[in-house]
Amino acid sequence: MPEKRFFLPDRKVCERYSVSPMTLWRWDHDATLNFPRPIRIRGRKYRDLRELDTFDTTQAVMKSPE
Repeated sequence: MPEKRFFLPDRKVCERYSVSPMTLWRWDHDATLNFPRPIRIRGRKYRDLRELDTFDTTQAVMKSPE
């Protein structure tokens, strides 16, 4: 059985990271950031929750002091 995928609308993604929609747009256009790409459903953007969690983990590892 395929694993369930959960998606967060971009409005909630902005709330999650405390950023504006413009900042989210900038992250989408910054290839070096590697922020999860949106998918469009009926003209609205959503992000895979699992990919956002992975992104958060990656950023935390990169920021941790050695």
